[in-house]
Amino acid sequence: MNYNLKIIFSITIVFVMSFSVLITFLSVSAPKIGINELQNEFYSKDFPEDVNRIFIIGASQTASLNATYIENQINKNNQNYEVYNLSIAAGRPTEQLQKLDQLIFSKPTLVIYGVGFVDFENSKIPLIVKPESIFPDPEEFFRSLSPFKNSEFINSLQSPKFVTLQTLRDFFFKNEETRNLYFDDKAPFFTFDLNKKRKILNQEELIIKAKLGNYKGIKPLDRNSQVQAFQEIINKFDENDIKLIVISVPFPKPYFEVIPDYYEDRFNSIFEKTIPDSSKNYYSFLHNYENMEIWSDLHHISVDESITYFNDDIVQLILEEFPRT
Repeated sequence: MNYNLKIIFSITIVFVMSFSVLITFLSVSAPKIGINELQNEFYSKDFPEDVNRIFIIGASQTASLNATYIENQINKNNQNYEVYNLSIAAGRPTEQLQKLDQLIFSKPTLVIYGVGFVDFENSKIPLIVKPESIFPDPEEFFRSLSPFKNSEFINSLQSPKFVTLQTLRDFFFKNEETRNLYFDDKAPFFTFDLNKKRKILNQEELIIKAKLGNYKGIKPLDRNSQVQAFQEIINKFDENDIKLIVISVPFPKPYFEVIPDYYEDRFNSIFEKTIPDSSKNYYSFLHNYENMEIWSDLHHISVDESITYFNDDIVQLILEEFPRT
Protein backbone atom coordinates (compact mmCIF):
# COMPACT_ATOMS: atom_id res chain seq x y z
CA MET A 1 0.00 0.00 0.00
CA ASN A 2 2.78 2.43 0.97
CA TYR A 3 4.64 1.47 -2.22
CA ASN A 4 1.62 2.40 -4.37
CA LEU A 5 1.24 5.71 -2.58
CA LYS A 6 4.89 6.51 -3.27
CA ILE A 7 4.37 5.82 -6.98
CA ILE A 8 1.27 8.03 -7.11
CA PHE A 9 3.06 10.78 -5.20
CA SER A 10 6.09 10.60 -7.51
CA ILE A 11 3.94 10.76 -10.64
CA THR A 12 2.05 13.73 -9.23
CA ILE A 13 5.27 15.59 -8.47
CA VAL A 14 6.63 14.94 -11.98
CA PHE A 15 3.37 16.11 -13.57
CA VAL A 16 3.26 19.31 -11.50
CA MET A 17 6.90 20.11 -12.26
CA SER A 18 6.47 19.45 -15.99
CA PHE A 19 3.34 21.58 -16.18
CA SER A 20 5.05 24.37 -14.24
CA VAL A 21 7.99 24.36 -16.64
CA LEU A 22 5.65 24.56 -19.63
CA ILE A 23 3.69 27.49 -18.15
CA THR A 24 6.96 29.26 -17.31
CA PHE A 25 8.20 28.93 -20.89
CA LEU A 26 4.86 30.14 -22.26
CA SER A 27 4.96 33.16 -19.96
CA VAL A 28 8.57 34.04 -20.74
CA SER A 29 8.18 33.75 -24.51
CA ALA A 30 4.77 35.46 -24.73
CA PRO A 31 4.73 38.91 -26.32
CA LYS A 32 4.69 41.81 -23.88
CA ILE A 33 1.75 43.40 -25.65
CA GLY A 34 -1.09 41.14 -26.76
CA ILE A 35 -3.09 41.43 -29.96
CA ASN A 36 -6.11 42.78 -28.06
CA GLU A 37 -4.11 45.70 -26.71
CA LEU A 38 -2.69 46.49 -30.14
CA GLN A 39 -6.15 46.41 -31.70
CA ASN A 40 -7.68 48.58 -28.97
CA GLU A 41 -4.88 51.12 -29.39
CA PHE A 42 -5.28 51.26 -33.16
CA TYR A 43 -9.06 51.56 -33.24
CA SER A 44 -9.08 54.23 -30.53
CA LYS A 45 -7.02 56.60 -32.71
CA ASP A 46 -8.57 59.79 -34.03
CA PHE A 47 -8.55 59.25 -37.77
CA PRO A 48 -8.75 62.40 -39.91
CA GLU A 49 -12.16 62.72 -41.51
CA ASP A 50 -10.83 64.06 -44.82
CA VAL A 51 -8.77 60.94 -45.54
CA ASN A 52 -10.19 57.81 -47.12
CA ARG A 53 -9.06 54.69 -45.30
CA ILE A 54 -8.70 51.24 -46.81
CA PHE A 55 -8.37 48.30 -44.44
CA ILE A 56 -7.05 44.90 -45.48
CA ILE A 57 -8.14 42.15 -43.09
CA GLY A 58 -7.52 38.44 -42.94
CA ALA A 59 -5.03 35.99 -41.52
CA SER A 60 -1.31 35.55 -42.21
CA GLN A 61 -1.91 34.96 -45.92
CA THR A 62 -2.99 38.57 -46.43
CA ALA A 63 -0.26 39.86 -44.12
CA SER A 64 2.21 39.65 -47.02
CA LEU A 65 0.34 42.46 -48.80
CA ASN A 66 2.50 45.58 -48.48
CA ALA A 67 0.17 48.37 -47.35
CA THR A 68 2.83 51.06 -47.85
CA TYR A 69 3.46 49.97 -51.44
CA ILE A 70 -0.26 49.78 -52.21
CA GLU A 71 -0.89 53.20 -50.66
CA ASN A 72 1.91 54.82 -52.66
CA GLN A 73 0.61 53.35 -55.90
CA ILE A 74 -3.01 54.42 -55.49
CA ASN A 75 -2.03 57.89 -54.25
CA LYS A 76 -0.28 58.76 -57.50
CA ASN A 77 -2.09 61.62 -59.23
CA ASN A 78 -3.12 63.10 -55.87
CA GLN A 79 -5.35 60.41 -54.52
CA ASN A 80 -6.03 60.81 -50.80
CA TYR A 81 -6.03 57.33 -49.28
CA GLU A 82 -4.47 55.62 -46.30
CA VAL A 83 -4.02 51.86 -46.48
CA TYR A 84 -3.60 49.63 -43.43
CA ASN A 85 -3.03 45.90 -43.39
CA LEU A 86 -4.87 44.73 -40.28
CA SER A 87 -4.23 41.01 -40.77
CA ILE A 88 -3.74 38.94 -37.63
CA ALA A 89 -2.07 35.57 -37.21
CA ALA A 90 -4.60 32.73 -37.35
CA GLY A 91 -7.28 35.36 -37.94
CA ARG A 92 -10.11 33.06 -38.92
CA PRO A 93 -13.67 34.51 -39.13
CA THR A 94 -14.45 33.84 -35.47
CA GLU A 95 -11.34 35.85 -34.54
CA GLN A 96 -12.23 38.67 -36.94
CA LEU A 97 -15.65 39.00 -35.31
CA GLN A 98 -14.14 39.91 -31.94
CA LYS A 99 -13.04 43.41 -33.02
CA LEU A 100 -15.40 43.91 -35.93
CA ASP A 101 -17.55 46.51 -34.16
CA GLN A 102 -14.46 48.61 -33.44
CA LEU A 103 -13.36 48.34 -37.06
CA ILE A 104 -16.79 49.39 -38.30
CA PHE A 105 -16.88 52.33 -35.86
CA SER A 106 -13.67 53.68 -37.43
CA LYS A 107 -15.63 54.06 -40.71
CA PRO A 108 -13.24 52.83 -43.38
CA THR A 109 -14.00 53.71 -47.00
CA LEU A 110 -13.25 50.20 -48.18
CA VAL A 111 -12.42 46.86 -46.56
CA ILE A 112 -10.66 44.09 -48.46
CA TYR A 113 -11.13 40.75 -46.72
CA GLY A 114 -8.85 37.91 -47.80
CA VAL A 115 -9.80 34.33 -46.96
CA GLY A 116 -8.39 30.92 -47.83
CA PHE A 117 -9.09 27.25 -47.29
CA VAL A 118 -7.56 27.33 -43.80
CA ASP A 119 -10.12 29.91 -42.65
CA PHE A 120 -12.88 27.32 -42.97
CA GLU A 121 -11.00 24.15 -42.10
CA ASN A 122 -11.61 22.15 -38.95
CA SER A 123 -9.51 23.31 -36.01
CA LYS A 124 -7.97 19.84 -35.73
CA ILE A 125 -7.79 16.64 -37.75
CA PRO A 126 -10.85 14.53 -36.83
CA LEU A 127 -10.08 11.07 -35.45
CA ILE A 128 -13.13 9.74 -37.27
CA VAL A 129 -15.07 11.02 -40.24
CA LYS A 130 -18.49 12.01 -38.98
CA PRO A 131 -21.42 11.07 -41.23
CA GLU A 132 -23.62 13.77 -42.71
CA SER A 133 -26.43 14.69 -40.32
CA ILE A 134 -29.38 17.07 -40.22
CA PHE A 135 -28.73 17.67 -36.51
CA PRO A 136 -26.27 20.23 -35.08
CA ASP A 137 -22.74 19.03 -34.37
CA PRO A 138 -22.50 18.56 -30.54
CA GLU A 139 -18.82 19.59 -30.55
CA GLU A 140 -19.56 22.86 -32.35
CA PHE A 141 -22.59 23.51 -30.13
CA PHE A 142 -20.73 23.18 -26.84
CA ARG A 143 -17.72 25.04 -28.24
CA SER A 144 -20.03 27.98 -29.06
CA LEU A 145 -21.22 28.06 -25.43
CA SER A 146 -17.71 28.04 -23.98
CA PRO A 147 -16.45 31.36 -22.53
CA PHE A 148 -13.01 30.36 -23.87
CA LYS A 149 -14.10 29.62 -27.45
CA ASN A 150 -11.95 32.45 -28.85
CA SER A 151 -9.11 32.22 -26.38
CA GLU A 152 -5.72 32.21 -28.10
CA PHE A 153 -4.26 30.21 -25.20
CA ILE A 154 -6.94 27.52 -25.30
CA ASN A 155 -6.69 27.23 -29.06
CA SER A 156 -2.94 26.86 -28.86
CA LEU A 157 -3.28 23.91 -26.51
CA GLN A 158 -4.93 21.86 -29.25
CA SER A 159 -1.40 20.71 -30.11
CA PRO A 160 0.62 20.55 -26.87
CA LYS A 161 3.57 18.93 -28.63
CA PHE A 162 3.78 21.72 -31.19
CA VAL A 163 3.40 24.45 -28.57
CA THR A 164 6.13 22.93 -26.39
CA LEU A 165 8.60 22.52 -29.24
CA GLN A 166 7.88 25.98 -30.62
CA THR A 167 8.26 27.57 -27.20
CA LEU A 168 11.54 25.80 -26.44
CA ARG A 169 12.93 26.78 -29.82
CA ASP A 170 11.94 30.42 -29.43
CA PHE A 171 13.27 30.55 -25.88
CA PHE A 172 16.71 29.13 -26.63
CA PHE A 173 17.28 30.45 -30.15
CA LYS A 174 15.58 33.83 -30.18
CA ASN A 175 18.46 36.23 -30.85
CA GLU A 176 19.57 38.81 -33.42
CA GLU A 177 21.44 36.24 -35.49
CA THR A 178 18.48 33.92 -36.03
CA ARG A 179 15.63 36.43 -36.18
CA ASN A 180 15.24 39.59 -38.20
CA LEU A 181 11.95 41.06 -37.02
CA TYR A 182 10.13 43.59 -39.14
CA PHE A 183 7.56 46.01 -37.77
CA ASP A 184 5.42 48.30 -39.92
CA ASP A 185 3.05 51.02 -38.74
CA LYS A 186 0.87 50.16 -41.72
CA ALA A 187 0.54 46.58 -40.44
CA PRO A 188 0.16 47.17 -36.70
CA PHE A 189 -0.99 43.66 -35.71
CA PHE A 190 1.65 41.58 -37.47
CA THR A 191 5.39 41.02 -37.16
CA PHE A 192 7.51 39.27 -39.76
CA ASP A 193 10.64 37.23 -39.28
CA LEU A 194 12.19 38.41 -42.53
CA ASN A 195 14.74 35.59 -42.59
CA LYS A 196 11.81 33.22 -43.11
CA LYS A 197 9.33 35.33 -45.02
CA ARG A 198 11.80 36.59 -47.65
CA LYS A 199 12.77 33.02 -48.45
CA ILE A 200 11.56 31.67 -51.80
CA LEU A 201 11.00 27.93 -52.28
CA ASN A 202 11.25 26.18 -55.62
CA GLN A 203 8.56 23.80 -56.90
CA GLU A 204 10.39 20.71 -55.64
CA GLU A 205 10.58 22.11 -52.12
CA LEU A 206 6.90 23.03 -52.22
CA ILE A 207 5.97 19.52 -53.38
CA ILE A 208 7.79 18.00 -50.40
CA LYS A 209 6.01 20.33 -48.00
CA ALA A 210 2.65 19.61 -49.64
CA LYS A 211 3.06 15.86 -49.15
CA LEU A 212 3.84 16.41 -45.46
CA GLY A 213 0.92 18.78 -44.87
CA ASN A 214 -2.04 18.18 -42.58
CA TYR A 215 -5.38 18.80 -44.28
CA LYS A 216 -8.04 18.91 -41.60
CA GLY A 217 -11.18 18.88 -43.70
CA ILE A 218 -13.89 21.47 -44.27
CA LYS A 219 -17.29 20.79 -42.75
CA PRO A 220 -20.48 21.35 -44.76
CA LEU A 221 -21.59 24.97 -44.74
CA ASP A 222 -24.58 24.45 -42.46
CA ARG A 223 -22.38 22.85 -39.76
CA ASN A 224 -19.31 25.03 -40.12
CA SER A 225 -18.94 27.64 -37.37
CA GLN A 226 -16.36 29.59 -39.41
CA VAL A 227 -18.79 29.92 -42.32
CA GLN A 228 -21.46 31.14 -39.92
CA ALA A 229 -19.06 33.73 -38.49
CA PHE A 230 -18.09 34.76 -42.04
CA GLN A 231 -21.77 35.27 -42.90
CA GLU A 232 -22.18 37.45 -39.81
CA ILE A 233 -19.20 39.57 -40.86
CA ILE A 234 -20.66 40.05 -44.35
CA ASN A 235 -24.02 41.04 -42.86
CA LYS A 236 -22.49 43.59 -40.45
CA PHE A 237 -20.60 45.38 -43.20
CA ASP A 238 -23.76 45.47 -45.30
CA GLU A 239 -25.91 46.77 -42.42
CA ASN A 240 -23.41 49.59 -41.79
CA ASP A 241 -23.04 50.56 -45.46
CA ILE A 242 -19.32 49.86 -45.56
CA LYS A 243 -17.99 48.75 -48.91
CA LEU A 244 -16.54 45.24 -48.63
CA ILE A 245 -14.61 43.29 -51.24
CA VAL A 246 -13.83 39.66 -50.48
CA ILE A 247 -10.87 37.98 -52.14
CA SER A 248 -9.77 34.38 -52.05
CA VAL A 249 -6.04 34.29 -51.34
CA PRO A 250 -3.68 32.45 -53.72
CA PHE A 251 -1.91 29.11 -53.32
CA PRO A 252 0.92 27.35 -55.18
CA LYS A 253 0.21 24.49 -57.56
CA PRO A 254 1.60 21.71 -55.27
CA TYR A 255 -1.02 22.65 -52.69
CA PHE A 256 -3.88 22.02 -55.12
CA GLU A 257 -2.40 18.65 -56.05
CA VAL A 258 -2.73 17.26 -52.51
CA ILE A 259 -5.81 18.85 -50.93
CA PRO A 260 -8.99 16.71 -50.80
CA ASP A 261 -10.99 16.69 -54.03
CA TYR A 262 -14.01 18.46 -52.54
CA TYR A 263 -12.06 21.37 -51.01
CA GLU A 264 -12.28 23.85 -53.86
CA ASP A 265 -15.94 23.19 -54.68
CA ARG A 266 -16.96 23.59 -51.05
CA PHE A 267 -14.78 26.68 -50.70
CA ASN A 268 -16.36 28.34 -53.75
CA SER A 269 -19.86 27.48 -52.58
CA ILE A 270 -19.23 29.50 -49.40
CA PHE A 271 -19.06 32.73 -51.41
CA GLU A 272 -22.06 31.86 -53.54
CA LYS A 273 -24.10 31.49 -50.36
CA THR A 274 -22.80 34.36 -48.25
CA ILE A 275 -21.90 37.29 -50.51
CA PRO A 276 -24.68 39.41 -52.05
CA ASP A 277 -23.98 40.04 -55.73
CA SER A 278 -20.74 38.08 -55.59
CA SER A 279 -19.94 38.94 -59.22
CA LYS A 280 -19.11 42.49 -58.06
CA ASN A 281 -17.93 41.94 -54.51
CA TYR A 282 -15.83 38.79 -54.77
CA TYR A 283 -12.54 38.21 -56.61
CA SER A 284 -10.71 34.91 -56.76
CA PHE A 285 -6.92 34.85 -56.71
CA LEU A 286 -6.73 31.13 -55.93
CA HIS A 287 -4.80 30.10 -59.03
CA ASN A 288 -3.31 33.43 -60.14
CA TYR A 289 0.29 32.76 -59.14
CA GLU A 290 0.32 29.00 -58.69
CA ASN A 291 3.22 28.36 -61.09
CA MET A 292 5.38 31.30 -60.01
CA GLU A 293 8.44 30.94 -57.79
CA ILE A 294 7.29 33.52 -55.27
CA TRP A 295 6.31 31.31 -52.32
CA SER A 296 7.93 31.24 -48.88
CA ASP A 297 5.82 28.19 -47.99
CA LEU A 298 2.56 26.47 -49.04
CA HIS A 299 0.36 29.30 -47.76
CA HIS A 300 2.36 32.50 -48.01
CA ILE A 301 3.84 34.62 -50.76
CA SER A 302 7.34 35.84 -49.96
CA VAL A 303 7.57 39.41 -48.67
CA ASP A 304 10.74 40.02 -50.66
CA GLU A 305 10.52 43.58 -52.02
CA SER A 306 11.03 42.41 -55.61
CA ILE A 307 7.80 40.36 -55.55
CA THR A 308 4.88 42.68 -56.18
CA TYR A 309 2.41 40.62 -58.25
CA PHE A 310 -0.20 40.26 -55.51
CA ASN A 311 0.26 43.88 -54.40
CA ASP A 312 -0.12 45.15 -57.96
CA ASP A 313 -3.32 43.20 -58.50
CA ILE A 314 -4.79 44.64 -55.30
CA VAL A 315 -3.81 48.12 -56.46
CA GLN A 316 -5.64 47.50 -59.73
CA LEU A 317 -8.69 46.22 -57.87
CA ILE A 318 -8.79 49.37 -55.73
CA LEU A 319 -8.33 51.68 -58.69
CA GLU A 320 -11.24 50.03 -60.47
CA GLU A 321 -13.32 50.80 -57.40
CA PHE A 322 -11.95 54.38 -57.05
CA PRO A 323 -10.63 55.65 -60.41
CA ARG A 324 -7.78 58.15 -60.29
CA THR A 325 -8.72 61.80 -60.47
